[in-house]
Amino acid sequence: MDKIQRKSFNQEERQKILDKTCCSCGHCGKKLDVTEMTVDHIFPLYKGGTHDEYNLIALCKECNNEKSNF
Repeated sequence: MDKIQRKSFNQEERQKILDKTCCSCGHCGKKLDVTEMTVDHIFPLYKGGTHDEYNLIALCKECNNEKSNF
């Protein structure tokens, strides 16, 4: 199996992802800025997801740490 390539998102990309959720965590609704957010894949890379903008969501660190891959 090929290793999944992670991507480092720049400031502009991170802001676009955050704007999709009105500057809030996509799970709990906590207000975020680009320095506090994490980028999560809605459809995981290991299940064939991509780095395309439609597959990305902003999460707070707590939600990203607590979520499971389902």
